[in-house]
Amino acid sequence: MNRIRKLERVVIKGSGGSGKTVFFKYLWLTCFVESEGRIPLFVELRRLNDLTNLNLIAFCRSELQSNAIFSDSVFEKLCEDGKFLFIFDGFDELRKESRAAAEKQIIDLSYRWTNCGFVVSSRDDDRFNAWQGFEIYSVCTLSRSDVKDLISRITFDEKTKKNFLSLLTKDFFQENIHFLSSPLLATMMLMTFFQNASIPDRLSSFYKNALLTLLLWHDATKDSFERERVPSQESFRTLFAVFSFITYYEGIHEFEEDDLRAYIRRSLDYVGKLEEFSSSGRLDVDDIKQDFWQSANLLQKDGLTYLFLHRSFQEYFAAEFAMTILNDNLAEVLNVFSQRNFDRTLQMCFEIQEDKVIDEFIIPAYRELSSAGLFECGVEPDQPFKIELNFKISLRSSGVFSLSNRTIDGILGGRRGPQLFFSLVELVPNAYFRYDGEFFERFLKGFRRRSLIFFEKVST
Repeated sequence: MNRIRKLERVVIKGSGGSGKTVFFKYLWLTCFVESEGRIPLFVELRRLNDLTNLNLIAFCRSELQSNAIFSDSVFEKLCEDGKFLFIFDGFDELRKESRAAAEKQIIDLSYRWTNCGFVVSSRDDDRFNAWQGFEIYSVCTLSRSDVKDLISRITFDEKTKKNFLSLLTKDFFQENIHFLSSPLLATMMLMTFFQNASIPDRLSSFYKNALLTLLLWHDATKDSFERERVPSQESFRTLFAVFSFITYYEGIHEFEEDDLRAYIRRSLDYVGKLEEFSSSGRLDVDDIKQDFWQSANLLQKDGLTYLFLHRSFQEYFAAEFAMTILNDNLAEVLNVFSQRNFDRTLQMCFEIQEDKVIDEFIIPAYRELSSAGLFECGVEPDQPFKIELNFKISLRSSGVFSLSNRTIDGILGGRRGPQLFFSLVELVPNAYFRYDGEFFERFLKGFRRRSLIFFEKVST
């Protein structure tokens, strides 16, 4: 906080649900109350997705409504004098095609107005390593003591909190660290524990239970119902999975009213072809919107914009659609998922249907990389993996990938190769990789993995 308030240039990186936006809003409020002569300007970068031409300065001025207060020259003078702290939230929520332009404008502004402060939040992205003058900080995951403190502060059923906290042994925390290390998911886990008196051990099971919890939680707060929901909870989940897949595949994470209705209508058109909906009669777009928004709280409304409760819910239900409903073009879909480097969609696909991901993505990816000379481990391409029950993968041969020195001129020099390679090793967290050559060593330094992967450099 002190470094930011001293007008440093800072990037805050963290996974989804880690509390970046909450921290930025706290930062804005703190700087507003204790301004020290500076104006904190909070900008949600996702709102720039609606602009035809991305102009960050013009957007900042519109947020301030400064055109009616002072002229361009006065605004420029205030910036030159360091009167603003620019708080840019959610760089990762910009459309992919807009990020390069936004990146350039942020960096240009930081050079132009050196007396102002600039702070940016995002999921992890290697591009920030090249932002000269910016210090990079990562949001710490919750420790066991952090989780206990969080749960104790939440306004919730005291008996459930007490029982949940009694489970939080060191071993329990380590076994469920994927959920408990995130404030959002830890809170959702408490809610699912209240409903089910048990804890899921897989991400896919967690999100499946979380949806049921949200539906039942809403139902329990209502004395009566004005109308029935979609025919069943199972059908409701199917519809939301279709909606999540369509929007995720197209890179859409938030909606104006008309856009939301259009995507719901497309989802209804699709599910109308499914057997389980054949006797449901005509489903109303507005009713479904209310179900998504108010009944299940899977969407939330921010001003005139609707967005997912959390993007991880969109990712999971997109994965569920691909694995359980989609009949065609699965290989193409999984390839698209593999290019979303900082999402967990492909991993959740693997949890839901291991065999499909192996057949449609892992083996083709291995063959493509192997034929380019990347691997020298002598593994037969038709049966490269042995699936373990505990979500681990090991090689059927020596258990070691030896990476060829030919990668200097091989597939890792292109664009598709790195995406394929790291999507592949994302699904083999216990694999052991050996490599030689400075090229691959430099390549690895630019990539941070979420999962536990070991690399060993060996001499030629």
